[in-house]
Amino acid sequence: MRLPSASLALLACAPALLAEEAGVPPPAISRQPSAVSSAPAPGADTLIVTAQRQEEDAARSTASTATLTAADLHDRGYATSVHDYLRGMAGVDVRQSGAYGGIVDVQIRGASSYDTQVLLDGIPFNDPGATQGNPDLALLNPAGLGHIEVVKGAQSGLWGSRAVGGVINLIGQRPTAVTSGEARVEAGSYDNYQTSAALSGPLGDGLGFALGVDALTVGGISAKTDDAQGRPGDHERDGFTRLGVNGRLEARADNGAMGYIGLNALTATSEFDGVRADFSGDPDDAQSLQQERIWRGSGGGEVPLGDGLRLLGDLAETGIDRRYPNETQFDQDFATQETYASLRLRSTHLDHLALTLGGDGTWSRFASRLPGGAIDLDAGDHLIGIWAQALITARRAELSLVGRHDEHSRDGGASTYRVAGALFPVVDRCKLFASVASAFRAPSLFELYAPPFFGSPTGNPDLHAQRSTSYEAGASVFVEQVFAVTATAFRTDYDQQISFDFTQGYTNTPGAAVRGVEAALDAGDAAAGASARLAWTWQQSEDSGGVPTVFVPTQKASAGLRWAWTQAWVGGRVDAVGRRTDADHAEMPGYVLLGAAAGWTVLPHAELYVRGDNLAGAHYVEVRGFGTTFSTMGRNGAIGLRAWF
Repeated sequence: MRLPSASLALLACAPALLAEEAGVPPPAISRQPSAVSSAPAPGADTLIVTAQRQEEDAARSTASTATLTAADLHDRGYATSVHDYLRGMAGVDVRQSGAYGGIVDVQIRGASSYDTQVLLDGIPFNDPGATQGNPDLALLNPAGLGHIEVVKGAQSGLWGSRAVGGVINLIGQRPTAVTSGEARVEAGSYDNYQTSAALSGPLGDGLGFALGVDALTVGGISAKTDDAQGRPGDHERDGFTRLGVNGRLEARADNGAMGYIGLNALTATSEFDGVRADFSGDPDDAQSLQQERIWRGSGGGEVPLGDGLRLLGDLAETGIDRRYPNETQFDQDFATQETYASLRLRSTHLDHLALTLGGDGTWSRFASRLPGGAIDLDAGDHLIGIWAQALITARRAELSLVGRHDEHSRDGGASTYRVAGALFPVVDRCKLFASVASAFRAPSLFELYAPPFFGSPTGNPDLHAQRSTSYEAGASVFVEQVFAVTATAFRTDYDQQISFDFTQGYTNTPGAAVRGVEAALDAGDAAAGASARLAWTWQQSEDSGGVPTVFVPTQKASAGLRWAWTQAWVGGRVDAVGRRTDADHAEMPGYVLLGAAAGWTVLPHAELYVRGDNLAGAHYVEVRGFGTTFSTMGRNGAIGLRAWF
């Protein structure tokens, strides 16, 4: 079953080739399938920046990519949080420990969630205070979000540590040529109230701005439950509030130079259910509270140095403070700080060759304090990397060669690479692509230095970086205004995987393996009538002993339909997640979720929209283990009004 799925796209190149040989001209532009049905029509031009760290046409990229545009976010009925947009994407698994503010994990191609590198506007965003150093997407601010790019497969050659399963780039809105803005208010189930606003435009000759604000308050549901099927039951509710702002100021000169400064700030309060004495979940815990403040200041730009030569750079400072003011067992305050710097020299002097030399560094600090001010953990590290990329392009082929070396202050050196190529048997109609790449993840500060937990070891200062090698091969076929389909087979082999054992703490284990096939189809014209989207993933992830990786479904599928009229639109989707194992390696049954959204233009510059999730009222569980079942939301909906100018 798996091989025919990958072969379909390969065989589909044949009629396109025959058409070209018969003199039928190919379309001028084409694109890869997006992740949702409301994307631009198959054949529309889609530019991406994450896959090669430079702008390129997605249809020619040697990497497996998916893009969620501003139109996609709109047609989902404006989901409450960023991670909700990623659900249903081929090769991407999303799970949340309870609803509204619960910890979110995103896995790409069966890799662990902490093997996914998250970027904010192309700059790595980590949380040195988290156990594995990865950020919680539930707390990221959607204010002013322009679009999302997902690059699947190992990308350490370009992005360094953590880019094992792939990269998620959250890209904010950019300044517009004329002043424009929008505002949105929404009310929904579980006392969900949200408001947001965005404004962008010019400030003068060559100067522009973009600003977004977002506020959310939710009464919520119980984070944990004693119901085996995930229903919150009659337990006390755990609310969530979030207030965030994102801003960007850009200046452009006539010679092509550009400079920017950016600001991201968020404050959030999450109620959660703590643990009983036996460490199982307590659904009736009404006092546990997490308060979080996140801020980031960034700046950078690019300067032309001559014919086809440019210097680019970014600098960012991120701070995360986390408090648990009402906890009695684990009352700690966490403070983290991370500095990131990047410098790149790019040459495009030759017609078919782009060369980039780059260097970047990350300096992290993590401190936690016990009640009374005693320091529990205070540690820091740094990671310095240099890399080079050669991108060779021709009408019927593209080749990407990347090499990188990183030095970690504690673990030493790690060298990674990526060799990827794409062939275009029918230009702008068909693409065959393949790659082999290595990746690594440096151990987090917690994994290295965490103190013993109830007398058992936790941190391991002798821990080594996790390493892996990934392979992929696939094909894409594009027929303008009709369909776009991509099928990809992938595999990842791990070496020195970082694992946790209650008797030894964090250790390096011999390795694990992931293999699978993913396919995506977009059909129709979302802008002028009916369109459809299909996505399917088969994957098998297991450790060196053959034990399946927890929470990774073997099968998952998603389907969506959308109809658009002059003044209205309506869309529906089905997401099916197959069986997987929980943290105790017990089997969890699969589930199917139904969702829909619709909108009406009630005034020339105002739209009324509705959104519904889990419309069939399915009972299901996303996260379970160690005597705890996290709740999942039942049938819910929201209604909102959006106005723009």
